[in-house]
Amino acid sequence: MSGSSSSPKPQFLGDFLDFKRIDHRSSPLTLDSYRLDLCCVARWFCGHPLETITKADFRRYVADMESKGMASATIKRRWSALNQYFTYLIDESEVEGLTRLPTRGFKFPINDREESFHLLPAQRRQLFDYLQQNAGNPIGKLDLALFGLLYFAALRVSEGVSRTYNDLYEEGGHRRLHVLGKRSKEREVVLHPQAISWLEAWLEVRPDIVLNPDYLFLHPSRETVVSRKLVWSRLKKAVHDAGFDKEIVNQVSPHTMRHSRASDLKRADYPPPVIQRLLGHSSVQTTEIYLHPDEKKVDKEVDDAVLGVD
Repeated sequence: MSGSSSSPKPQFLGDFLDFKRIDHRSSPLTLDSYRLDLCCVARWFCGHPLETITKADFRRYVADMESKGMASATIKRRWSALNQYFTYLIDESEVEGLTRLPTRGFKFPINDREESFHLLPAQRRQLFDYLQQNAGNPIGKLDLALFGLLYFAALRVSEGVSRTYNDLYEEGGHRRLHVLGKRSKEREVVLHPQAISWLEAWLEVRPDIVLNPDYLFLHPSRETVVSRKLVWSRLKKAVHDAGFDKEIVNQVSPHTMRHSRASDLKRADYPPPVIQRLLGHSSVQTTEIYLHPDEKKVDKEVDDAVLGVD
């Protein structure tokens, strides 16, 4: 597959780099590293779209790098870049039918937790305890309502900030949220009572949202819709001010809330297909990326979830 003089690029490289820049605040140097490594991989697979490679294909690529005497650090770095790229594609439903990581099974001792990082139950409680203690002002109520919705409804940050008041409705005795996800895939989420309480407190801050139902999260003092960038910065500040160590502050992102919810439900023995419905995944294999089965014994305590399972 190698040997071409062309310089192909992964189809969704730009979207992936935007995601890393906005949601994970990756530095320009880190983004350049991702770009270079992914383009190097794509060049080797010239004529074979990177988004369609299999585990066997990737094993051949690793074997080729090893046969050429490439440094172990380089091989591990390219594995990490591709692993994060495919995790992004699967989670964001960018490629229809893609549910498996071709990088899975490579036991490289590197930190590949950035995409799948989640808070343990005690850490999640610590964060929300802090948010509740600091919800005495408008911005604090916004933080609590928005982060609570991201967690309890297991939303992507883009799904959270784009929700409108009209997306809230009641059916079957439960408050529900209509979610329009990636690839225009729709799902309905039954809201946890705690999330409802925090949303109601937020709506008291901005009662005009009810009269202009095209928005759910506006800046407390401006007429601008809350951005992904603001969500990222507010969450980082909350985690820092809640007393978490630097490593956790560096790793946390709005997507952490979604991963944390899935992991908590797994610990509470909800079956993967139920969690799959909440996350809006097309395949349960995608959901399993979130579930961290080896950590089930860490903490059995979890809040009861209202998932609306028939």
